Parts: sequence; C-alpha cells; structure tokens
Amino acid sequence: MDLSPYSDRPLFSYRYFIYSPSWQCKARCRHCFIPADKRRSSRFERRVLERALDTAPKNLKIVGLTGGEPFDHMRRFMAVLRAIKTSGRVATVVTNGLWAREAGDIRGTLKRSLDLGLVGLAVSLDDYHRPRLEVEQIRHVLESAREIGLAVHIKAVGRRSLSLVSKLEATGVMYGQEKPHSSFDLERVGPAEGLKKDLTSKPELGHCKGAMEPMVTPDGKVLACCSPRLFSFNGPPLVLGNVLKESLDVILQRASRSYLLGAVAALGPGGLVKLLGRKIPRTRDTRCSLCTSILTKPELVEQVRNVIAADRQLRKNIAGRLMVYEELYRPEFLPEIQTLLDRQEKRHGA
Repeated sequence: MDLSPYSDRPLFSYRYFIYSPSWQCKARCRHCFIPADKRRSSRFERRVLERALDTAPKNLKIVGLTGGEPFDHMRRFMAVLRAIKTSGRVATVVTNGLWAREAGDIRGTLKRSLDLGLVGLAVSLDDYHRPRLEVEQIRHVLESAREIGLAVHIKAVGRRSLSLVSKLEATGVMYGQEKPHSSFDLERVGPAEGLKKDLTSKPELGHCKGAMEPMVTPDGKVLACCSPRLFSFNGPPLVLGNVLKESLDVILQRASRSYLLGAVAALGPGGLVKLLGRKIPRTRDTRCSLCTSILTKPELVEQVRNVIAADRQLRKNIAGRLMVYEELYRPEFLPEIQTLLDRQEKRHGA
C-alpha cells in the first residue's frame, strides 16, 4: 500500500501567487481580519519580496498584490511594482480605493502603475468598509482605470453588498468587462466576530479555487491560500513554508503534490468533512471556517491524511477531478489581463 502523503507528480498547477508587502491599512472596516497592531505597522521586508521574485517558478507570471492596503504607502507600492516588472512579471492589486480621495491625479497614479507593470485593479465595495467610498467615487476610479487599459473588478462581501454592486453596474462603468464582480462570504473573525451571518455560498459545494492561490506574507511565510482566517494558520498543511528558508519554487512544487491540499481543491471543505465520516453541521458558517476548523487541528489533519493514504481509489478520484477541472472548468485569466500579459512577454522577449 502506498502511504505517501504526496503524489509523484503535481496534482494541480499554480498560475500566480499573492503577495502582501505589509499589513498596514488606515481604514477601520468592521469586517477586517487583520489585528489592529499589524494594521498600524508599516513594516516591510524588502528581502522577502526579493526572495519570492528570485525563487518563484518561471511559469508564474502574475503577482497579486494585497494587504493591508497597498496604496497606503504609495512610494513603496511603486517600488514593489518596479521590482515585479524587473523580474519579468506583471501585477494585479486589490484596494479599498480610499487613496483616491487624496490623490490629486487618479488617472496619473494609475497610468504610472500601468507603466510599471500593473495590469488589473480590483476595488472592494461593501457595507462593511469604514470609511466607505461612495458609488460615484468608485465609478471614477474604475473609469480612469479602464480608460488607460487596466482590467477592473469589484470584490464585495455578503449578500447585503449586492445592492451597491448593482448601483455601480447601473452607471455603465463595468460594461463589456468580463466577470465584473465577485461576492464572498463574511468571515466572522477579529472585529467581525459579533456581526450577523452574511453568506453567499454553501461550504459543501464545488472545488476550492482558493487552495490554488498561495500567499506570501510580509514576514515570508507561504500560506496555502489568502483566507481571512489566515492568522489562525498554525502549521502544515496551511503553512507551506517560508521564502527566507526555502525557494518559493520548491515550496510550491511540494504543495502541488500534496494529496491533502489536492483534496481541499478537488472536494472542497465539505468533502473534508465527509472524509472524516461526519455530516456538515446545520449551524455552518462559511467554507473557510469549515476548512480551518479541520486543517488547524493536527489530530484531524492526521485523520484525513490516513483516510487518503489508505484508499488508492480516493487518491485517483482526487487526481482525476483536478485533471478535469484544470482542462475544462478552471477559470482563465480575464481577457484584458491576458492581453496585457502577452504584450509584456513580447516586450520582455524582445
């Protein structure tokens, strides 16, 4: 019986990685998962960025910037973009957009970012932001971004935020943009712990695409995903390694062969519950909470690993599901991002 926790070949592929230069953010959002002391700190480790870019797999051509709020430290943001561009990659960014209230020239700021390799701009829009940009202000940011050729996207939390998204779409600023918005469950962690449930999905449904979106934190840790519950990650399998100790290429190669992470990606959090022989609780919260309630407990992680190791057909099922997902169903990059990526590669090749 093959009891190895790893496949002899990758079960899934990574297409990009997410990087947080700092946890710094000036906002006071009710749903923020970042501890207050970390949000107040502007600490940035240049060597983490350099190690991540120098040792990342060559096929990973996109770096997704997050935070904290990347635009809160504008000079550093531009320096990070420059480093990513020098490495032969392009960048996307998720922002709360609050910087636009103080920017004298929104279009100029975005044009500088585009020239330094930024290809996509995602703006958070929901009822939980404090302070919150008005719909018209966000429309202006997105309009400026689209005018210069950036791909744009809206990220919203919970069903109650969909009315804001509808108002924004009614302005026409997202017209013609493929997949203009995404909605996510409210994760009740940190300041949001006392908020009411606000869900958009069921935890037992489908693949977990997030398991294929690794994140490099400001201190160099490489996490399996960028879940709002990331501060509860206490070790493997959710902590994949550290770029200050190993190359990002080695870390991600190892992770892509993990049957456990493959099970998360192929079966979803609900699938993990079933592997434990349990029923999904009726008082369920979110997909992330269901996943971390298992994968942050060493005894449950070991139990799931043993179930997978003892069942060859299950391992084949995991690999087969991921193969079909990769070939038929896995979302492609937005056409706007792919176009800019192709253009960047042509310039780099020339």
